[in-house]
Amino acid sequence: MENRIKLGGKQIIAWNYLEDKITSELFYGGGAGGGKSYLGCIWHIYRRVTYAGSRGLIGRAKIAILE
Repeated sequence: MENRIKLGGKQIIAWNYLEDKITSELFYGGGAGGGKSYLGCIWHIYRRVTYAGSRGLIGRAKIAILE
């Protein structure tokens, strides 16, 4: 059984920018439920697994938003 991560069209475009060697900043906006947090979490997990010993942090302005 193989599990695959499914990303939407805008998430795929953002992922490609995150992984290219040129882009230094990425602004990805939109309304609630657009998959921004999901993409960020998946990308951070991928980076931690790919680059052993690396560290990352995801934060929000208000902790209540994470509920």
